[in-house]
Amino acid sequence: MKKSQITTLAQAEASCKVGEVVCGIPGRSGVTNFECINIEDSLDSCGGCMAAHPFLKRKGEQQLIGRDCSQIPHVIQVDCVNRACIVHRCKKGYTTSEDKTKCV
Repeated sequence: MKKSQITTLAQAEASCKVGEVVCGIPGRSGVTNFECINIEDSLDSCGGCMAAHPFLKRKGEQQLIGRDCSQIPHVIQVDCVNRACIVHRCKKGYTTSEDKTKCV
């Protein structure tokens, strides 16, 4: 099924690979604008989607809001591991915080 023919969340989920979730595309709106993302290790959607998917939500469903790890101030090297940004290196004059979530 082509993405243009997908009109429900169930159809969108079926088009994703194992381990991926349906997310919206930032800056785009419309019924079929979505992407499949592995939020476990995606650097720019770590821990959740950066934009909500465009499909009607199931009763009680909430989407996890992700983080773009590459946008952490003063970071040089960062990864997304198990839905969390892990800072490895910071710009000169900054050090990695004790919990490895930011540069201080």
